[in-house]
Order: sequence, then structure tokens, then C-alpha cells
Amino acid sequence: MFPDYFEALDLLGTEYVKTGQYEEGATFLLRAVTVNNKSYPSMYALGVGFLKLNRFDESIEWLQKASLGDPNNANVFHDAGGRLRKPGRLE
Repeated sequence: MFPDYFEALDLLGTEYVKTGQYEEGATFLLRAVTVNNKSYPSMYALGVGFLKLNRFDESIEWLQKASLGDPNNANVFHDAGGRLRKPGRLE
């Protein structure tokens, strides 16, 4: 009924990521950040979801964007560091 209702998009996308349904979560979270481009928690969830999908370039992009909104969020940097430690990536 309201395809651009941010809170619903963010909540549903985040819950999908929490339950391991990363592709589904990304669909809703990408829409959420389009509606609200200052939604750093949505960006963080996207980064985590893409990390779990081994889509490392997209993961680091969204984790970097999330870090701009909350530069003291240790989780963002922890997850970004996990991405960099993957085989074949920066050491």
C-alpha cells in the first residue's frame, strides 16, 4: 500500500539480514536508503548482508557509508576489517 514507507522497509530488510536471508534483506534495504539517504543503520545492515553473500566490494561501500553517520560505531569497523581479512583481499 505504501511502497516507500521507510520504517517498514528498514525493519523488514534488517530482520531478513538477521535471519540469514541476505538477498531478500538487500532488496528492502536498498529501497530504504533510497527513501532515506541518511539511514546509517540501514547502510550498516546492507554492508553486513553483502559481506555474508561474499559481495565484498558492495559490502565495504555500504560499511564505509555507514561509518560516516556513526564514526564511533565499532561494529562497522569490525565488519569492514573482516572483509579485508578474506583470502585474496588486502592483508
